[in-house]
Amino acid sequence: MRDDRKDARVRGWIALSGTAGKALRMHGTLPACGDVLNGSGTFRAGDRVFVTMRGTDGGQAVVARAISAVDAQALPCPPRHAPTAIPAHPALREEGLEVLWLQAFRPAASSPDR
Repeated sequence: MRDDRKDARVRGWIALSGTAGKALRMHGTLPACGDVLNGSGTFRAGDRVFVTMRGTDGGQAVVARAISAVDAQALPCPPRHAPTAIPAHPALREEGLEVLWLQAFRPAASSPDR
């Protein structure tokens, strides 16, 4: 372990599939390694990262800050369906997770009929 683990600086980012990003921001579900599309930076497991999700239109949005459970060099992780993949291996740690964007849309309060 590095000595500067308590350093709050973000050292890179991890991009999740849209499905995994939505599960994280709406339900707090931690993504598995197979949900990671790619990443960038010089982070190691235990470092803070930005977490982004990629939409179906190709757009990307930052949805959280978190502590990585994998090294940047290990990304992208094998897909969930690959024979060598371990789907349950988390990409992020639960401690230190800060979801920045909880819901894209909140249902409007229904207005009474006039």
